[in-house]
Amino acid sequence: MREKIIHILQDFNEDVDYENEQRLIDGGYIDSMDLTAIIVELELAFGVAVDAAKIVPENFNSVGAILEMLQSCAAKK
Repeated sequence: MREKIIHILQDFNEDVDYENEQRLIDGGYIDSMDLTAIIVELELAFGVAVDAAKIVPENFNSVGAILEMLQSCAAKK
């Protein structure tokens, strides 16, 4: 799951060290336009719906945070 998230993110910006970066949103690596497209890709790839309340910087600042957020979305299915 983690590798798939990284692959999706690399489609938007391949110059980021997604394994270690902890400030994807706060550091400006992902902007609001990219975030919208990333959410759509994540929803399609993992068969989940990301609740609007979960679309906050803390949930998208790292691959680990994205993974946790997706797992919580999947648990609500």
